[in-house]
Amino acid sequence: MQQFSIRQDGFKEIRNAMLLKSVPLFILISAIGIGVPYYNSRGQRNDAAIFPFIIPVVLIMIVFSLYRSVNRQTDILKSYSISIDNHSITRTQNNLPAMTINKADVTEIIKSAKGGLIIKGNPAANIIGIPPQIENHEKLEAC
Repeated sequence: MQQFSIRQDGFKEIRNAMLLKSVPLFILISAIGIGVPYYNSRGQRNDAAIFPFIIPVVLIMIVFSLYRSVNRQTDILKSYSISIDNHSITRTQNNLPAMTINKADVTEIIKSAKGGLIIKGNPAANIIGIPPQIENHEKLEAC
C-alpha cells in the first residue's frame, strides 16, 4: 500500500491562495456594511463620528475570522492522505468520512489546470479530489 499526504510547504501555498481570495471579499463586505447606512441617511443627522470606533472593530473581526478559518483549514489539510493499494483508492481526512473507490469502479481521472487530480468513481457521487500540493505527485500519477 502506498500512502501520500500534503507536502510541508504545500500548506503555505494553500494558505496564501485562501487569503488572496478572502481578504478582498472581507474588505468589500465591510465597506458595504459601513457605507450603506452612511449614504442612506439622506441629509439627516451625520453619524460620521462613530466611524473611528466602528472601523477598528470591523478590522479586528476580519483578522480574527481569517486567523481562525485558516487554522481550521490547516488542521483539516494536515490530516489529508491518499492510500492506494491493489484494489482501491482511499482518501482520509479529519472531519470528513473516509472515501474509498475500488479501482474497478474508477470511471475517469482528470488532471486539473492547476495540477491537481480528480478521480471519479461509479456511482457519480464517489469523487476524490487530490490537490497539486501532494507529495510525490509524479509517483501518484503513475499509480
